[in-house]
Amino acid sequence: MARKKKIETVEYIFDVTKLGLKKDKYISQSEQYIEENIANSKISKEGSTIKISVPVSFSKKMLKLRLNKFIYNAGLKDDFRLISLVNEKGNGFQVMDR
Repeated sequence: MARKKKIETVEYIFDVTKLGLKKDKYISQSEQYIEENIANSKISKEGSTIKISVPVSFSKKMLKLRLNKFIYNAGLKDDFRLISLVNEKGNGFQVMDR
């Protein structure tokens, strides 16, 4: 049998604190959307942050496009926007009010 190659991954943080203040269902919908639309992704939720582990070949820009698409499809485009998040916790994105 052939061995499977280990896929190198990068971890991003998706801070959904502001979404949770509006409705908690949007947090679970965002988790489900990410799992369905990003291949080889692993999701873990810690409080109001979602940690997304994706292959190295999947760029940060592509992740931002997918997350913006979720916001648009959920009908939240007029209320929220996505901004880049770089801090001691790591690299990622944060949902902010418009």
